[in-house]
Amino acid sequence: MKRNRPIAVCLLTALPPGGWGALRGVVEGLPYAWRFVGPEDLAGTAKVGDWVNVEDLPPLLEPVVHFNQPFLENARRIHRWLMENPSTVCWVVGSAVPAFVALQSRASGGAHTGMRWLFTPVEAPREKPDPFPEGAMECFAARTTEEIFDAVVPDFAGAGERLGDWAKATVAPVPPTVPERPLISVCVAHFNYGAFLREQLDSLAAQTYPNTEVVVVDDGSADPASLEVWESLQDAYDGAVFRFIRREENKGLSVTRNEAIAAAKGDWIVICDADNRSEPNMVQRLWETAALTGADAVTCYNRHFEVDEACSEETREFFTPLGDCLAVGWLFNAFGDANALYRKDALRAAGGFRSPKGTTAEDWDLFARMIWRGATLRVVPEVLFNYRVHGASVMRTTAWERSVERVRAVYREQAAEIQPPRLREFWSFVMGELPGMHRWREEAARNWAETQRLRDGIEQARATHERATDRLREDLEEARSAAPVSWQAHKASVSAMSGEIEFLRDFFREQLAARDERLAALDERIAALDGQNAQIWRSREEMDSYYKAQIAARDEQNAQIWRSREEMDTYYKAQIAARDEQNAQIWRSREEMDSYYKAQIAARDEEVRRIRLAYEEAEARHREETGERGRELEAAYGTVAELNERLREFDEKLSLLWESRQSMDAYYQSVLQDRETAFVRARAELEWRRLPLWRRWRTPPPA
Repeated sequence: MKRNRPIAVCLLTALPPGGWGALRGVVEGLPYAWRFVGPEDLAGTAKVGDWVNVEDLPPLLEPVVHFNQPFLENARRIHRWLMENPSTVCWVVGSAVPAFVALQSRASGGAHTGMRWLFTPVEAPREKPDPFPEGAMECFAARTTEEIFDAVVPDFAGAGERLGDWAKATVAPVPPTVPERPLISVCVAHFNYGAFLREQLDSLAAQTYPNTEVVVVDDGSADPASLEVWESLQDAYDGAVFRFIRREENKGLSVTRNEAIAAAKGDWIVICDADNRSEPNMVQRLWETAALTGADAVTCYNRHFEVDEACSEETREFFTPLGDCLAVGWLFNAFGDANALYRKDALRAAGGFRSPKGTTAEDWDLFARMIWRGATLRVVPEVLFNYRVHGASVMRTTAWERSVERVRAVYREQAAEIQPPRLREFWSFVMGELPGMHRWREEAARNWAETQRLRDGIEQARATHERATDRLREDLEEARSAAPVSWQAHKASVSAMSGEIEFLRDFFREQLAARDERLAALDERIAALDGQNAQIWRSREEMDSYYKAQIAARDEQNAQIWRSREEMDTYYKAQIAARDEQNAQIWRSREEMDSYYKAQIAARDEEVRRIRLAYEEAEARHREETGERGRELEAAYGTVAELNERLREFDEKLSLLWESRQSMDAYYQSVLQDRETAFVRARAELEWRRLPLWRRWRTPPPA
């Protein structure tokens, strides 16, 4: 029965006090055949399974790593060990970083897709803060891997329960399936690379992905040999899959790539360089990862190889990008190589390639813009193409510092924009770590220059020693060939040669002594550099304390601003209530005036009516008694004149009342407008006070 137990791997990177006993209690109660990978110092206490020291595992990629990060080296060792020792379950205890490459491979549809992954985080105490950028890389790797685990259980009891449930399950996890295969356009930019173009196109013709087109654009090549190769390749390759576009003017790599993308028919784009060489499964693996993860761009590991005049190959290093790690991307290209798969819409939304002619780092610049815009970038931890390093490559013929400055500008542009919460948090981190980043770059540059100088000195000393040895050999050969026949002459010649040999021995002893002195000076310089590194660490701790104090002061200032905001809110609420009360009083006064004027007008109308009735009665009496009541008619006419005069006086009073009402309306309107202006100004000042400090420094206060 034991032989049929499923195999489980426990990857140990840290344990809390007393954690080994709890761990052993969990694993002994589960129906698994356990293998352990962890620190060597725990091997003496292990009672189940086999222990393998992580440092003893062979590396996956040789001979060096592009970034030389310790966590990436260990992650590749774990990945290779898991591939050579397949299991059903992998339980990671401690830190998720050692499983980085293995889980990247799983997420991209590569190896380990049939395993279940469980993570139990353990906070391990650190003697000092992690250095930048290694610490930022580890944080990125931990966050990335935690998103890929099947389960994250923070305690051993819960982990044991989850492992037990998995052991009872009869159905193993099914690897995800890849959807239909769309048309993928492979874009190749060519300029005077006739010696390499055929090899690249042959590798693209051998791709295992069945639905591709290859768009090759020549950027105004002037080399006759390259033009001859170009014409022969046009005749050799199938026009249904390969399209060749040539122009006479040289516009640069970025413009050429953008023209190839514009001519592409597919919704997905793969960028390839004409002097590289692709692996047969490159397009297939990139598409599988994009389909499984929903990424907007997918890059991969690649192998750099040297090419001399005889076209012999020698591996220099392996480029192992991290992905969308913005913190490290501030210093160097940790995103990936331009030889990647892109969603055409995301590529166009980011503006495409935009590095001017004569500059490079166009992939670094593009990835930075895409990630800041919210695009997702994934990495396939496999070597899917070979990067050729030669004398005419772009990296060796362009202005690197000017190219890097364009990438820095991408980051600076984000400072003036409001980003999503994750990016706002990152920008605060960058601004806090900026002094440490600059010190790291300057110290790394100084150490690199000093190392190069010492290496050059050692190489010069070695060359001098070899030249002196060659001269001695030549002198000995000449002496042997010109030896005199007579014994005495031969003896004298040998004696003279012995003296010269002694002289050369003394000379080489002096050279060796000088070399020892230079090595001692080198040791002293290394010790001095170690001292400088210690000072840098102390300075960083002081800067951390300073920035923490600044943050505390900023928090206190924000609290004061919020208190001031509450007081201002209370004040303006009281002002608004008073204004509303005044407005109510004004409306009441206006209603009273309206009632008064209406009563005056009604009284005037009534008096006019009475006057008209009296006039009509007088006129009637005048018509009936014209002969007898003439005097009374004249009196009536006098009464009418008097009434008309009184009516004119009433009209004048009424006009004065209307003018008074209009002036009162204008006064109340001006009062309301002044109060509205004061309220708008107060609201603008309150909104300005709510802005963050760094925005208030750039935004003038409202007038």
